Amino acid sequence: MKITIICSSQRRKSQTLKVGQYFAEQVPLAGFQEADIYDLVDLNIPMWDGNDKEKKKCNDWNTIRQSVYNSDALITLTPEWSGTASPLLKNFLMMLEPAEASDKPILFVSVVRGISGAYPIAELRMNSLKNNRMIAIPDHLIIRNVEDVLNEAVSINNNDQNVREKIYSSLLVLNLYSHALHSVRRKILKKPLENRPKYGM
Repeated sequence: MKITIICSSQRRKSQTLKVGQYFAEQVPLAGFQEADIYDLVDLNIPMWDGNDKEKKKCNDWNTIRQSVYNSDALITLTPEWSGTASPLLKNFLMMLEPAEASDKPILFVSVVRGISGAYPIAELRMNSLKNNRMIAIPDHLIIRNVEDVLNEAVSINNNDQNVREKIYSSLLVLNLYSHALHSVRRKILKKPLENRPKYGM
C-alpha cells in the first residue's frame, strides 16, 4: 500500500508541513509500505482553468499526479485562514481527474494554531471531491494548538500524546479503507460501469 501526503500551506517551513512530516514517519506503523510527501508551496502547479492539455505540460504537476495515480490513499493537510481551506489545496483537488484519483480514500487534516479548525474540513467535504471522485473517510483530524505538539521525538504532555494517538488511529482506519477500495477499483477496471458519468453528480 502506498500513500501520498499533500501539505498546502502557502508559507514555507510551515506548521502544516511539520504535521505532514510526522504523518510520513508514522504511516509504516499503520501498514503502508511507501509514502510520498509534497509541499505545494514548493511546486510550480498552474491554476486550474479547465484546460487538461495545458496542465499536463507542467513537470511538477505530472510528478504529483503520477504519485496520486500510483497511491492507494491520500492525506491532505490544510491550515485554516479566515475560516477557509488553503487555495493551494482547493486548486490541487480541482486539478485531479478521475483517472488518477477515482474511488480512492482521502483523509482530511486541518491545522490551526488556536482552537478552531472545523471550517476547512466542512468546506473540503462539501465541494472538493465531486469531479475527482475521491472518497472522504468518516475520520478527519483537527490539529489544534499546533505549535505546542509534535515538536519532539516523543510526546511531552497529555495533549501531545492525545494528538499522536488520534493520528495513529486515523491512519489505521485509512489503511482499512485503502484495502477495501482497492478491491472496488479492480472490479471497476475489470468490468467498467455502463453509462457512468465522467464526473460526479
